[in-house]
Amino acid sequence: MLKRKSKAFKTRQVLQDPTVIAYLEELHHRFVIIPIDKASGNYALICKYFYISKLLKEVGLNGTASPTYSVSELTKESIITKNVKVCQKFDLEVAQDLKSLPIMYWTPKLHKNPIGSRFIVASRICFTKPLTEVVSRVFKMIFAHIECFHKKSHFYSRFKKFWVVQNSFPVLEKIDRINIQKNAKSLYTFDFSTLYTTIPHRLLVEVLSDIIKFVFKSNINKRIGFSESSLYWTSKGVGKRYFTQKTLIDTISFLIQKCFFTIGNLVFKQDI
Repeated sequence: MLKRKSKAFKTRQVLQDPTVIAYLEELHHRFVIIPIDKASGNYALICKYFYISKLLKEVGLNGTASPTYSVSELTKESIITKNVKVCQKFDLEVAQDLKSLPIMYWTPKLHKNPIGSRFIVASRICFTKPLTEVVSRVFKMIFAHIECFHKKSHFYSRFKKFWVVQNSFPVLEKIDRINIQKNAKSLYTFDFSTLYTTIPHRLLVEVLSDIIKFVFKSNINKRIGFSESSLYWTSKGVGKRYFTQKTLIDTISFLIQKCFFTIGNLVFKQDI
């Protein structure tokens, strides 16, 4: 039988060392620790003054005015109260821990030359979450409906007019097929440097409204009911938990055109 030679050593709780605590406080005072864009698990230490300056410049408070964002005169409380009333129309409860506005932050794009910035409005915990979760589910159902329509249209007309994908698998399948046939002439990829901050809200609401009208027009039942786990077309709906064509368009318009977030104590509205 082998004799155990390992000895137990008393561990030192480094993070409770006063010197270490003081150093970390100084580090947090001077720097922002932020994840690096497109480099999961990697973090950057950025000068706090520089970090805040970039945020303020993005929203137009440190240099050139921004056409995308504007300082709102509304208070956080009034914005949240308005949203709670909209949620109550659909029997949706806004939990107390969700009664806050999203914040804006940015992550460095170290793969760019020169180094770029990705600005993000973080809405994981915010006042619109109960409503946006339901609307997101509804649009997934709408997506499936339109995809089915175009598949049938393609079968009868042989013209393909639907080029939207939800993930990369259809693209990879097409590339594999082209590789097997060996008839590819060229392959290009493109990216948008700015997209979601250049679409006018009015045009976005108009396009989404046309899509909603198209889907509702092709269904006998004129309401989309929802529960915690399901969506369904219905003629009556259950309680308040359903969307008509009008209420869905109104909700979309509200969520898009009433997009607020905070930087410190300031409230901003996204105008584009």
